[in-house]
Amino acid sequence: MSAEEIAKSFCNHYYQTFDSSPANLRPLFTPQSMMTFEGNQIGGVDAIIQKITDFGKLTHIIKTIDVQPSPNPQALFIFVTGACKIGDDQNALHFCEFIQLVAGENNSFYVSNSIFRLNYGL
Repeated sequence: MSAEEIAKSFCNHYYQTFDSSPANLRPLFTPQSMMTFEGNQIGGVDAIIQKITDFGKLTHIIKTIDVQPSPNPQALFIFVTGACKIGDDQNALHFCEFIQLVAGENNSFYVSNSIFRLNYGL
């Protein structure tokens, strides 16, 4: 599988799961995983899953997925842009997210790092 195919497949799974059952994202994080959400750093599986589930109902609409190799041959850098709808609000907020995806055991991947920002407009 190419880096682009891995990134696209991962992002489709990640955001569909985030929207439908965010607690099921637990296997994609490790105790060492870090997430920065709007400037606030969160570390570890439990804290990240708590933050993700706190959002309530979300709908992500992906616009672009860019991928680059990492200096670590087992990792990829992924940059995602799109929009998300919160709750039943029909107005979507633009977002961007950077993810460092690392190959684990048994052809699985985990999120080592994630940086997420909403774009409220300038």
